[in-house]
Amino acid sequence: MNNNIQKLDSLINEKRSELYEALQSGVSNGELETLLGENYQNIPETLIELWSWRNGQDENYSKDFHPTNSEMFMSLENSIDTILFSNECYSEGDISSDNWNQNWLPFNENGGGNYTCVSLETGEVYYYDKYSSSTDKRFNSIDSWLESVINGYKGL
Repeated sequence: MNNNIQKLDSLINEKRSELYEALQSGVSNGELETLLGENYQNIPETLIELWSWRNGQDENYSKDFHPTNSEMFMSLENSIDTILFSNECYSEGDISSDNWNQNWLPFNENGGGNYTCVSLETGEVYYYDKYSSSTDKRFNSIDSWLESVINGYKGL
């Protein structure tokens, strides 16, 4: 397991045991490959390892996964459903190209339709805000996002 994911596991277990209990069992590599299809090879390794560690949090547990942002960790299935829905809205003109990219994969959500996404082309992390006219790049990689989550837990 990725060293940072081990740190995250320990920190959540220590500081947010209720969340730790709400995290779902990880997804096997076979399931990941099947569900992601041809996109599997474009997913950053750290995100694959995160979903292998834990497949998001129980949808009935709506408290934050991210210690400094109001966001929940999405299951792989929820992530895939969200990208399909968002890409359909984009194709129909309901989402602007200034605010959505069809190669983004959401992995965190705020419960109100905003998502933290990873670009399948660049590996950069973006925050999609459905009320904004444009989207902000937040991190250069999923690894730098994960480091910010770990630092947030250390500060609790």
